[in-house]
Amino acid sequence: MKQRGVTDDILKTLANSAIEVGQWMQGFDVVEESVQHSTDIIKNHPLMPKDVPVHGMVIDPKTGKLDLVVNGYEQ
Repeated sequence: MKQRGVTDDILKTLANSAIEVGQWMQGFDVVEESVQHSTDIIKNHPLMPKDVPVHGMVIDPKTGKLDLVVNGYEQ
């Protein structure tokens, strides 16, 4: 990140925030679990109306195929 211009001040700010940079940087092992987790966060956000369907999909970068992981209409 430093090679791309992120300063020590920015890293210190992040270290003192609610963002867990180390955990965020790890990424994920299972894409579908990450999509499920992300849709859960969005769906349960206090500003998100409960009647808005939140879908989660994974796109294959080679073929462009979309796979539905979370069907917001069924939740």
